[in-house]
Amino acid sequence: MKKKVIIFRPHVGPWFKLPLPRVITKKKAAIKYSYMVDNTDTYFFAFLKAWTISGFVFNIKELLSLFLWCVYYKKCIFRIRVKADSKDTMFFFLHGNLSTANREPSEFIVKFLEDLKCKKICHLSHFQYSIDTSIKNLLRVNPDLIIGESDPRIENSELKTKLSSFQFKLLPFSISERFFVNKNDITKNGKIVLTGTIAPPINDACFQYYYKTDCLQPDRLFLLELYNHHQNYDCLISNKYNGNHDDINDQQKYFSIKIEDVYQRSSFAIVSSEVIGVPAIGVFEAMASGCVIISRDESIMKLYGLEKDVHYLFVESYLDVDNKILSIPDDKIREIRSASLRASKDFSTKKIYKRFIDFCE
Repeated sequence: MKKKVIIFRPHVGPWFKLPLPRVITKKKAAIKYSYMVDNTDTYFFAFLKAWTISGFVFNIKELLSLFLWCVYYKKCIFRIRVKADSKDTMFFFLHGNLSTANREPSEFIVKFLEDLKCKKICHLSHFQYSIDTSIKNLLRVNPDLIIGESDPRIENSELKTKLSSFQFKLLPFSISERFFVNKNDITKNGKIVLTGTIAPPINDACFQYYYKTDCLQPDRLFLLELYNHHQNYDCLISNKYNGNHDDINDQQKYFSIKIEDVYQRSSFAIVSSEVIGVPAIGVFEAMASGCVIISRDESIMKLYGLEKDVHYLFVESYLDVDNKILSIPDDKIREIRSASLRASKDFSTKKIYKRFIDFCE
C-alpha cells in the first residue's frame, strides 16, 4: 500500500486556504501554507467522533464542510480520508488542535492524535498562545517530528529542557512566484519600507513568564514609534497592540495592500522578528522582490544561512539604520541585493514543498 501524506482538517483555520465562512463574509487572512494542498500528493482528513446522536451532527457537519471546501478550491473529493494507515504520515498544526488562544482545545482531537498509530508531524506556528497547554499536549501526542519557521527552544532555555525529547526540523516560509523579480528589471525609490503586524497584548501568564513581555512583536512597536511619518520611510506596520498608526490598524486594510508592489519599488526593508524567535514571512518576500533587508536578528538570519553584510545589512540597533546605510558604498549595496536575490530562490514554493514532503517520508 502506498504511503500517504494526510493533512489534518485543512478546511479549519486560515492555514492552507481562506475558510469558507471568511470567503462568504469577505474577510481576508494571511495564507502561508497553501502550497501544501496545491498539488496532487496530499490527502485531506476529516475528523469524526463516535456515531452517537451528538456525534452524528458533528460528523455530518465535518464531512460536508470538507466536501464544500474541496469543491470550492477545486480539490479532488476522492482525496478525503477518515482514517490513516500505519504507513501514512499525518500532518497537523499545533495551534487550533493542541492549543488555542482563548479556550481549551478539543479533548476529542487531542486524544485522537495521541492514539494515532502512524507517523505524526506537528507544525509549531502560533506556539506563543497557551504555552503551558501546548507543552502538555505536545508531550501527550508525542509527534515523531516538530517543524516550523524557528525552533522555540533556541530562544528559551526552559523550553529547551521541557521539549528536549523532540526532533525539530526547519521548514522556511515558501515565497509566492509573484514576489520574484529579475535583477535587471529592478527600479528602486530609495526608501525604506517597514511592514508586519503587531498582535494584541498576550495576557497568558506563561508567555509573559517566558518572554518578560506581553508583546509578541516589540521590535515592530519600537520601529513604529521611531519611524512613523518619517520622510525616508514607508511605515506599513499594522498595530493591534496599542492602537498607534490608526490608518492601517484594521488588518483587513493591511491584508488588502498589494505588498509585492511595495517591496518591488522599495530599496530597503525592515521586517523584524517575533520575540519568540520566529522571522516574518515579509523578510523573504522582500528579498525576492529585490529589497535589501536591514535587520538586527543575526541569530535568526544565520539559521537560514544568511550572513550579515553579505545577504542583508546588519545593525546593532534600529536607531542606527540611517547611519548604516550612509556608511555602505552603492557598489556594496548592489552586491548585497544580488546575493539576497540569489538566496531568496531557496525559498521558492517548489523547493519548500519538496522539503516538506521529504520530512513526511
